Order: sequence, then C-alpha cells, then structure tokens
Amino acid sequence: YLIKNVVKELEKRGYDCIVAFAEGVPTQFVQYFSHKNKIAWIHCNYVIAHPYRESDVYLYDKFKNIVCVSKYTADCFMTRFPMLRGKVKSIYNILDYERISNLSSLPLDDSLYQSNKGDFNIISVGRIATVKRYREIPRIIKLLLNEGINIKWFVIGPIWDQDEYNLIQQNINQYSVSDSVFFLGGKENPYTYFRHADLLVCLSESEACPMIFNEAKIVGLPIVSSDFGS
Repeated sequence: YLIKNVVKELEKRGYDCIVAFAEGVPTQFVQYFSHKNKIAWIHCNYVIAHPYRESDVYLYDKFKNIVCVSKYTADCFMTRFPMLRGKVKSIYNILDYERISNLSSLPLDDSLYQSNKGDFNIISVGRIATVKRYREIPRIIKLLLNEGINIKWFVIGPIWDQDEYNLIQQNINQYSVSDSVFFLGGKENPYTYFRHADLLVCLSESEACPMIFNEAKIVGLPIVSSDFGS
C-alpha cells in the first residue's frame, strides 16, 4: 500500500522513461508504475544468480524492454524466460576513455602497495566473494615462487563474503605466502594501480560483462583470465 502511494506521487511529475537499474528491489519497485516505457536492466547471468520463480515471468512482462549488459547475459536470460525473447536487448556498458586515462596517471600513495624492483606485480580487482575464486591465489603464487619468479599479488576490492576471506587467509598460511599477497580494500581510483602493475588476473567462475578488462586495456595493462561465458 505504501509503495503504491509513493509511486502514485512520483507519477505526477511525469517521465519519458523509467529504468529499473538492477535486478531485485529496483525491478520490483518499478513494476508498479503505469508508465508504458519501463525498462529493466540485467547485470548478471540470471540462471546462476537467481533461483527460478514463476512470478518473475509476470514481473518482467510488465516492462517494455529488458536490457542486458552483454549478449551472453541476454542469452542466459532468454534461456530462463524464452517467452520474453521479444523484449530482450543487449547494450554493452560505455567507458569514459579520457577520464580513466587521466585517473590512471595520478600519483599512487598506498603504504600497502610495496613493489620492489624486480618484482612481478599482479593485480585482481573485484569484491571478495566465492565467484571470484581468490582462494586460488596462494596456490598459484607458491607455484610461481617455486619457479624462481619474484611475485607480488594485490587484490583491490571490499570483503563481500567473510567466510571466503577467511578461507583465503587459511590458504595463505598453508602455502606460506603472506609476504606475497596483499588485500588493499576498495578504492575510488583503482586505475592508478594499473599503471604500476605488470598484469591483471581474473580467476572468476562467472562474469556478466567485466568492465575491468576494457578499463585495463585503456591503460595498456595485459590481462589473463579464466574462461567464462561472457
């Protein structure tokens, strides 16, 4: 009742278009608008990220268009909801080339980012969650150290899953690589780190459309990635 009253007040202002910018609550909220031009935005592999609910068919059928951030995510969504195929489109995220390039050139001042001459510096960017597979980093580092490669691996991103972070710490202790892997937390400007790295590594099990790849390319940072649908 409260939501419908809020929607009624908002509709008085008049809009050309109403966008549900993400799955879940934004989409559930926008469904109550009577506007004919409603758009739902999908940022994930819907089959993996959301359990099947028959009610979702009726939810998304209330939207004029369903926009997915890549052809891969569109294909995944249509696998779940083939009856909505006519509404589905894919639009890749745009990037501000000049802004990213300028941010990458700013000075880097981070006491945790200590790279010695001769070190091979790897960075990974993204929240600490199971899907990112950061738990594999200690084992990989140990293999490289055994090959005589002086390596440091820096992870930029917030702790999203405490259990996963604890598992990573256990693996760091198991492989005795605490001097080679560092968690820097979330950063407003990760691009300045790109300029001081030798490689960006993505170990993810799944990604909808990793913008970080194109951002790294803008700065000229090489990329190694696991193989996933997008």
